[in-house]
Amino acid sequence: MDKSELRKQGYIQIGEFCRAMDTWAKVYQQELPADTEHKRDGRKEFGEHWHFIRMAIAKSCLLDRLIYGGETLRKNICPVHKGRWSGCNVNGEQCGCLHDTCITGWLQNPDDPKSQASFRVISL
Repeated sequence: MDKSELRKQGYIQIGEFCRAMDTWAKVYQQELPADTEHKRDGRKEFGEHWHFIRMAIAKSCLLDRLIYGGETLRKNICPVHKGRWSGCNVNGEQCGCLHDTCITGWLQNPDDPKSQASFRVISL
């Protein structure tokens, strides 16, 4: 099925969705000549919140696994990392909570696919 048919059915590629949200947020933050002081303050506050949320989304290993990896929310805490994201594994250690190089702190659910991260971390 081509892209236009998928869109008619309500589907959109993830990258397109993210670009649309970023465009919307950028436009929403732009001051207009008719803005009141309250509206300008609201746009500025929105921008601060959007920056925080967008950064959290970009850094989220969980969202990467849910969206790109097709995983479900992991339910079991890793006995070693105790539910805490513990950085990137560049030493080649093996642990049941790994997602590529990401140490998630949560063990993969047995029925989930073994997904790959949508990005790679390389130690230089």
